[in-house]
Amino acid sequence: MARMFANVLSKCGKEVHHVRFPQQKIPASKLEYLGLDDSRPEAMNALMSQASTDADMVKSACDDARNPQGQLIHNLMMSLPTMPETGVPKELFE
Repeated sequence: MARMFANVLSKCGKEVHHVRFPQQKIPASKLEYLGLDDSRPEAMNALMSQASTDADMVKSACDDARNPQGQLIHNLMMSLPTMPETGVPKELFE
């Protein structure tokens, strides 16, 4: 979907780039737990483990000045506003 939107917006004269966050291959042993709507404890543990692995990979890409996609992700994250210490009020999402 991101690629499709980027192409359409580019044709309208707006330069758009899309970046896929790096991710590790999912081990076959975890595949059974990563389906939609699976809330078993094993599935939650597998999902958190995979997210942690992928986050480490993204962090490595962001720290590598020679990685253009990592630098795009880094610049995006650094341009976000600072999260208030008290968090975001839930009223903003209602």
